[in-house]
Amino acid sequence: MNMANALIEQGIKVIDISADFRLTSAEQFTEWYEMKHSSPDLLHESVYGLPEMRGQREKFSMHNLLLIRDVILHRYFLVCFP
Repeated sequence: MNMANALIEQGIKVIDISADFRLTSAEQFTEWYEMKHSSPDLLHESVYGLPEMRGQREKFSMHNLLLIRDVILHRYFLVCFP
């Protein structure tokens, strides 16, 4: 969570597979995780998607903070797409 800001400021894209940016509200984050988010300004900049699906790479190319949630669950989603 702390490194995301520094990396994005250097022009490096961040791929987050943790729960750090799942919620879009700092208040919700505090409520769920009982701690303050160290980069609340990035919560609204994150975008979720599956890079393997058609059209997702273009969406990802326009954002610096990419969310890939539930990595194990993605295996099941990918079976459904050609």
